[in-house]
Amino acid sequence: MVAIRKELGNDLLKKGCLATDGKDILLNYALSQTDPQWTHARDMQIGIPKVIEEGLQLIRWADDDYPQSVKLKVYGYSDVIADPRIAYGHPVIEGTRTRVEDVVSLFKAGEPFGVIAQEFQIDEAVVQDIIRPHVKLAA
Repeated sequence: MVAIRKELGNDLLKKGCLATDGKDILLNYALSQTDPQWTHARDMQIGIPKVIEEGLQLIRWADDDYPQSVKLKVYGYSDVIADPRIAYGHPVIEGTRTRVEDVVSLFKAGEPFGVIAQEFQIDEAVVQDIIRPHVKLAA
């Protein structure tokens, strides 16, 4: 991160400098919004423009052009976000303060989907979407 900050400066989180493809963080080394060069921060590989365009739709930008929250695509159709203003940035169900880790903890404690849904006053399908990435599938 130090090398990235040195190359891109302190505004590296600003709109036009930062993107996601739904999985990884990407940086625009061209620092141009008209002809960006999106590169994966982790391995420096060039990103796929169409995928990055879709990923950029997952980021909500504040008025100062810094990211406000990110929708986490791994949770399927359920609106799970990470927002530093809510639950210290832990993933939560949007519009609630229900943390993903709390839903997963109840499931791992043996509670059925319906009970978890009632506990947090959410749809059972949302419970399933949240738990799916956190459990290993049976062979």
